Amino acid sequence: MISKKFLIILLAVVIVITLSAGVYTVFIKTASHQSPQNIPPEQSIQESGQSQQTTTSSPKPSTQHAVPTPITESLKPNDFTGCINNGGKDITPDFNAPQKCILDNKIYESACVSNDKYFVVEEGLTDSVGSDILVKYKSTKDQKYSCEYLASDSDFQIKNEWAEYVFALENNFLILDSGTGPSPRGLIIYDLTTRRKVFTDSYSEPTVVSSSSITYWSPVDTKPNETNCPKIAEYTSEGLGAEIEAHVVLTLSTLSKTELGEYRCSATQ
Repeated sequence: MISKKFLIILLAVVIVITLSAGVYTVFIKTASHQSPQNIPPEQSIQESGQSQQTTTSSPKPSTQHAVPTPITESLKPNDFTGCINNGGKDITPDFNAPQKCILDNKIYESACVSNDKYFVVEEGLTDSVGSDILVKYKSTKDQKYSCEYLASDSDFQIKNEWAEYVFALENNFLILDSGTGPSPRGLIIYDLTTRRKVFTDSYSEPTVVSSSSITYWSPVDTKPNETNCPKIAEYTSEGLGAEIEAHVVLTLSTLSKTELGEYRCSATQ
């Protein structure tokens, strides 16, 4: 038989074990209710077995703007006013010629020029070089026309032949420039009272036009050589030609050309 002493000892052991288990349970429950804010974020994540979440920021809106269209691309070749309004430089000659403006190395030239008797409109060709030219005859010096190529039966039309452009208008004479390359170019003069072409020549600049005359450089028959053309070797080495030009004056009233006694040698293509 089990002794009474043994039973007492066994009961004491059971009580001790029971009490120990209760204290341990209370400790675990207390620890499990601690606030997460007392645990470092990294440790809390590791202990809970949770993975970190990556926050993806929304893409920033693009600050790239469309490149503005250059001003010169919006201007028409005859838009002198638009060129001036956008900061272009007025390079109109000091005689009665179509107004010219330069902007970003492009030239914008008015399509019209007038005096007390005539109103001239130039219409550039779209399928070729040169222009058609329309002359309107004023009934009064103050008569106004729109700068448009609108022909009527009483107008004088000059159709393009050799790439002509309006150069100047002086008294009854319409002066045209002709050509597709550099100087020398063609000089053509119409008498608007008779509506006839009255003079042609080749010319190089500089050119001075007045109400009574035109002064320019004109080729002559003199053959260029090393004496009268010191740069002839340079010109020929560059694949160019050379010619002697005389400084001349053309009197409009008589259409007579006079040499002024000055000569020069110029390169030609």
